[in-house]
Amino acid sequence: MYVMSYVKQEMDAEICFFNFQIPDMPSFQTFEDRLRDFQPDVIGVTVNSLVWWSVHSLLARIRKILPSVLIVGGGPHMWLAPEETLINSEFDVIVQGEGEITFVELLTRFQARSGFEGVAGILYKENGHIVRNPPREIERNPDIFPFPDRTNYNVNQYRHPGNRFAATAIVFTGRGCPHHCTFCNNWDRTYRRRRAAHVIDEVLACMAMGYKSIDFADSNFNNSTRHVKAVCEELIRRKVKIPWTCNARLDNMDYELLALMAEAGCERICFGLESADQEILNRIKKNINISKAPDVFAWARSLKITTVGLFIIGFPEETVAQVKKTIRLAAQVKADYMICQILMPIYGTDIFKDAMKDSTFDAEFYMFFLRNPQPDATLPIWSTSISEQELLRLQRLFYLKFYFRTGYILRTMQRISGYEDLLTKTRMALRLLFKLK
Repeated sequence: MYVMSYVKQEMDAEICFFNFQIPDMPSFQTFEDRLRDFQPDVIGVTVNSLVWWSVHSLLARIRKILPSVLIVGGGPHMWLAPEETLINSEFDVIVQGEGEITFVELLTRFQARSGFEGVAGILYKENGHIVRNPPREIERNPDIFPFPDRTNYNVNQYRHPGNRFAATAIVFTGRGCPHHCTFCNNWDRTYRRRRAAHVIDEVLACMAMGYKSIDFADSNFNNSTRHVKAVCEELIRRKVKIPWTCNARLDNMDYELLALMAEAGCERICFGLESADQEILNRIKKNINISKAPDVFAWARSLKITTVGLFIIGFPEETVAQVKKTIRLAAQVKADYMICQILMPIYGTDIFKDAMKDSTFDAEFYMFFLRNPQPDATLPIWSTSISEQELLRLQRLFYLKFYFRTGYILRTMQRISGYEDLLTKTRMALRLLFKLK
């Protein structure tokens, strides 16, 4: 959406937009019919690794209908072995990093038929070879980019359960993440903040379109305490009344900041805690003090902010005792919800590099997945001190211990806001029960 807005701002281009990541997504037949009718010169596709199989098959459909169209790929997946991705797919060009300026420059070159030599931030096919251009420098001022173009979106397609099932707009208040967690494949460690006034201008534009809530989707909304205060104070100063959610870390969080966030409309915060064991947190470079968690969650609860605890089990050398300690912490902090994932080393991360040194880890699977994506592919678990079967058992135990406590069930029933909320929670409970059997 950012790229589409920037193209519209900088060029005279006719654009057709399709979104395959919504509940009511268009059928492939509808997409193919539109391709034949629109006859684009260039097609851009944003790719997340989780949907690589679907994208790979979609690209084959596109190439069959439009053999000579230029297909450009962008998104997080493009950092995962880009040469392999180019060679084994119908992509002609891959964009790495921020796409706005790169894509406009690429389109300008394509329009002039002057080739892609020197266009920073891309890899492309040329005469059977892969050409990798130098990386593009990060734009330090994110305010130069226009708001994402939401004109082709059905406002009601995104409805956030954390925001009363209201139509929700996704807004980023900054770019990049300065942290160095070893399990994260974040490529952009240069954190840049948008001006608070610019962010709230976008919030107001979303409200004018009919959105009823906002998801501030930065990796960590509170990377900068000053920035959080500025955004909240701007919301309050301009009397913007809309509920919003965010992701946050324990560090840089105190009662005064949470109180300001609550006053500004914050209704839900997802905290990445990962583990209850400080030794593990230090090892994975999370750089938080986990002893702070009970206080932060209690403060949020007192301010009527819903909390979500995010946990990972299966870190290298983690013991069963340490996992059980994490299970106890989730209940101790009285989070409203929690998510527990088993560590799966992501290509390019520090943990993946460590796993590569272990002969028991199936690193070759990643290359196989890039060359031959399958719809039922599952990333390999790196089992060091706990077996895969035991990790799965502990994950099931985590969910059972957290969601099926008598006190938790009673508190959840008291907070049900209506029929839709009741139906959703019932479905979630049944899904968990059947999945955990």
